[in-house]
Amino acid sequence: MKKALALVVLTNLILLAGCSVGKEHQQKAERLEKELAAARETVQTERARADLAEQTLQKQREARKAAKTSATRVRTDSKSRTGGRNKPLDQSEGETLGGHTPQQILTLFGYKGVAAVSERQLASYQRVFGFTDADRDGRHSKKEYIENGRYMTVQSRKGIFTASDSNRDGFVSEAEYVENRCITDEAKEIFHAMDGNRDSRLTAKEFHASGKFKDETLAKAVFKALDTSGNGELVIPEYLRVWGRWARN
Repeated sequence: MKKALALVVLTNLILLAGCSVGKEHQQKAERLEKELAAARETVQTERARADLAEQTLQKQREARKAAKTSATRVRTDSKSRTGGRNKPLDQSEGETLGGHTPQQILTLFGYKGVAAVSERQLASYQRVFGFTDADRDGRHSKKEYIENGRYMTVQSRKGIFTASDSNRDGFVSEAEYVENRCITDEAKEIFHAMDGNRDSRLTAKEFHASGKFKDETLAKAVFKALDTSGNGELVIPEYLRVWGRWARN
C-alpha cells in the first residue's frame, strides 16, 4: 500500500515537473516570437526609410537636372534675342554711350549677368515662378501675374510683367521670368551698394562717389541716361528700365 502511494506521489511529481517545463518552453517560444515580430518591424521600417531616402535623392537629381536645363535655356535665350518679336522694348541697334556699348558699361558697374547665377538660385526662381503659374501651362498670363498677384502693387506687377515679356507676346515664360529676376536682382544689389545713405534714392554725388567710373565724363553720361525723369536722382523703377534694356542688348 505504501509502495502504491509512493508511486502515485512520484507520478504526480513527474507530471507537475513536465507541466512546469512545458510552460517554460511555451513562454520562451512566445518571447522568441515577439522578438522575431519586432525584428521584422524594424527591418520594414529601415526599408521604408531607405526607400524614402532614395526618393528624396531622385527628386534632388531631377531638380538639379531641371535647373541645368533652365539655366541653359535662359542663357541661350538671353544671347539669341535679335530683331523682330524678340527685340526688347525701346532697344536701339548699335546703342553706345560715350563710345561704350551697354555691355561694356554694365561691366564697369561690376555686373556679371545671367551666366554667373548659380543653379541653386535658378532653381529658386523656378519655384517662385511655379507659385503664380496657376494653370501650370509654363507661362504667366496677365491675369495670373498682374490681376491675381498677391505681392506688391498692381502697378509694380504690371511693370515687372512688361519688363519680363521680352518677346512681347503677352505672356511671360519661365525662361523670361528667370532671366528678368537674374538681371533685376543683381542690378538692385549694385544700386543699393552705391546708395550711401540707404534712402533708396541715388544722387549724382553718390553715383560718382561709388568709383564705378574713372572717366568723369562717362560717369555723367551714364547717370543722365539712367535718370529718365531728369530730376537729378535715380529711383529703382527708372534705373531698372534702362538697366534691363542694356542687359538684354
